[in-house]
Amino acid sequence: MDDIVIRDRTVARVLALLPAVVVVLCVRILTLGAPPVALRVVAAAAVAGCCWTAYRLLTCTVTVSESGVSIRGVFYDADVTWEEVMSVERTTSGPTLRLLMWGVMSPRGVALVGRSRTLRPLALLSHADDDEVDRAVGAIRVRAGAWRVPEHG
Repeated sequence: MDDIVIRDRTVARVLALLPAVVVVLCVRILTLGAPPVALRVVAAAAVAGCCWTAYRLLTCTVTVSESGVSIRGVFYDADVTWEEVMSVERTTSGPTLRLLMWGVMSPRGVALVGRSRTLRPLALLSHADDDEVDRAVGAIRVRAGAWRVPEHG
């Protein structure tokens, strides 16, 4: 099986604009007069955190491979083996995410349900009719179903 790699999604790019707005506000605070040291430290920390978050948003990926599903998200990296995958579902995005998208699109997500946790990778947020994500979801469904078929022998 060839690896299916999903990255460079529109949703992640749009969401990466939010940390950029915070950076602009922090830089503006830092350049106004002589702010107190505590405010400068908070603004610098916010800039660092926003840059890291935007970087992770722009580099988030999902790879469906022979060994399982590898996810690089904003707050986690996960390697989920096929034995851990119970099911995968296409889901609608919540109102908060639709609001953050400012009407650019109404993204749909994917929930990867495992034995101990459910992951909703940002790299799989997409249009409702995204063929690349549908192909990845189909491959995950086939592999997850294959692991639960009892062996006869």
